[in-house]
Amino acid sequence: MFLCITDVYWFHDTFRLDFDERCTVAHKGQVFSMEVVESTLADDGHYVCLAFNEHGRCCHQFTVSVIGNPVTNGLINVINLSKM
Repeated sequence: MFLCITDVYWFHDTFRLDFDERCTVAHKGQVFSMEVVESTLADDGHYVCLAFNEHGRCCHQFTVSVIGNPVTNGLINVINLSKM
């Protein structure tokens, strides 16, 4: 059975994320993703994705650890995603 997700919200630590050219979201069908390009140590922390529809809500939490200095050329950023 296919359920339509009507609202998706992303949070970093306790703040709702605003998206711009550095932090974007995408979705294809029922798969939602967020991308942070040229990550910095400020992007380190706890993230939450909340999805809602008429039947309820779903929450996925994860931790992002930015390792080392950010890459200045924007080609490679190393992050460690651990599911909570």
